[in-house]
This record gives sequence, structure tokens and C-alpha cells, in this order.
Amino acid sequence: MNTLSPPMLFLMGLWDVWQSLTREGEQLLREHGLDLRSFIVLCYVGAGTAQPTALASALGVARYDISRTLKRLEEAGLLERFSDPGDARRSHLTLSSAGVTCQAKAEAALLGLVQSRLDRLQDTPGMPDSRSLGQALMFVAGSDTRASPDAALPPSLLHSH
Repeated sequence: MNTLSPPMLFLMGLWDVWQSLTREGEQLLREHGLDLRSFIVLCYVGAGTAQPTALASALGVARYDISRTLKRLEEAGLLERFSDPGDARRSHLTLSSAGVTCQAKAEAALLGLVQSRLDRLQDTPGMPDSRSLGQALMFVAGSDTRASPDAALPPSLLHSH
């Protein structure tokens, strides 16, 4: 008999999912020379988030944290930074050709991992479909999924490849 309260069951389930996906996902990303934050930064820059300040805001992290990640990605040859000709204090980000390739390969590997987990829902009676589960999680997180569940995501993350 399950005596866990629904909130505790949710927290424990969320923890298990996060730990499992993080463990396997981080390994996949390491094979591409990335960590999770670097991968997400590549996705956002590839989708058009071209300024460091906008990137920090979109990811909800401090500007100095993004600066360190951007520096590592530049040093690895995955990201290029250009000065704004109209305002020398601003810079624009773009993926290098190596960055585009690395991001695409890492994304395919991660999406394959996640899809294999989501396929378990389809194969189990009484489980929600993966889109409903994703929307429910975004709702619990406080995201506004009523208008568009995809509104906060960069276009490259909206459709499977």
C-alpha cells in the first residue's frame, strides 16, 4: 500500500527522472565535449538568441555565469562573438560551423534518450501521453501553457529532428 502523499510522490518521481536523465544525458553530452549548460546555450544561440544579456535572461542565470560558458564555447571553436558595429559595448553571438554540427549531434543523442523514456508511457495503460505530461510539468512549474506550451522554447527545440 502506497502511503506517500501526492506531493511527496511527485517530488520523489521528479528526483528519480532528473537523476536518471542527468546521469545518462551528461554522459552523452561529454561524448560531444559538452555539459548540459553548454548544450542549452548552443541551442538558444542556434535558435537566434544573439546577445549574452538576452541569453542570461532566457536561461534565468546571472550574466557572469553565461560569460564563463560563452568563453569555454568560444575557446572550443563552437561559438563566435562579434562586436556590434553600432554599440561597442554589445556583442552578437553565432554558432560556428563546428558548433552547428556539435549541437545537432548532441541534440539527436539526447532526444533519442528522452524519447526512449517517453515511449514507456505509450506502452503502459493508464499513463498520460508525453505531450500531456510535458504540459502538466510546465504548468506545475508556473509556465503559461494555455496560450502556447512552446512559447518559451527556441525554435530548434520545438520539433523533433
